[in-house]
Amino acid sequence: HKNLGALLEVADQLRRQLLFVGVSEKNRGYWESRYPKARAVWLEHVPDEDLPAVMRNAFCLAQPSTAEGYGYPPMESMACGVPAVVSDIPVLKETTGGKGLFAGPHEPMSWAEAFQALEKRDLRQLKIEEGLRWVEPLRGRKAWEKHIQDITALLNLRGAPTGSPERF
Repeated sequence: HKNLGALLEVADQLRRQLLFVGVSEKNRGYWESRYPKARAVWLEHVPDEDLPAVMRNAFCLAQPSTAEGYGYPPMESMACGVPAVVSDIPVLKETTGGKGLFAGPHEPMSWAEAFQALEKRDLRQLKIEEGLRWVEPLRGRKAWEKHIQDITALLNLRGAPTGSPERF
């Protein structure tokens, strides 16, 4: 469901080299056997503390998934000031707030076109700014305020004692 073939299929048409992070050796072998000529760098693991530095130095994040539970990587990339190009599926539209660039999960050329569009300085800057604005309310303590309000409201509906969230 990670659908890396959508990217590997157009790798030779891209100005930039693909970097895959977090792909197991077994999965890497699978994809390399299917696309032996594709230019790509594979990192099986990047420690959590190093991931923001890797992300900040990327041209963009690409997530060609056909299905996701939530889709944190695009939000993380936007928080790092890196545009996200994601599959045109509901969950990734939701988690990016529509601020990413979208490509068809089964349309490799749409990925190449999205990457090419990001080469335009104005569009790239727009996507960076939109992404940063989208994730700003999700940073730090303020990110939890709405969740706490929702939980408190649910507890109050069930007859739980009212009061500040700290009591719970």
